[in-house]
Amino acid sequence: MLLEDQRLIHEELERLQQAIADRFLLEPKSVRERLRRDHEIAYFLNRAHESAKRLQTIYKNQSEVYDKEIQAISTGDPYDA
Repeated sequence: MLLEDQRLIHEELERLQQAIADRFLLEPKSVRERLRRDHEIAYFLNRAHESAKRLQTIYKNQSEVYDKEIQAISTGDPYDA
């Protein structure tokens, strides 16, 4: 489901942004800790970039499936599983 994929990717991006912000707030005590922190931040940035590319692809390639999902959500029975 495209809508669910979009939601999950948006949530992942938010978690990654928070993780990056948390790492920036840490003040490393040594050069080794600073290097480790910088590598963690780089890893999170790479993951965020990849997730954003996937999200952009989904938004660019919206098709009839997307329209059908929205139609099903807006007119479907809320108790259907």
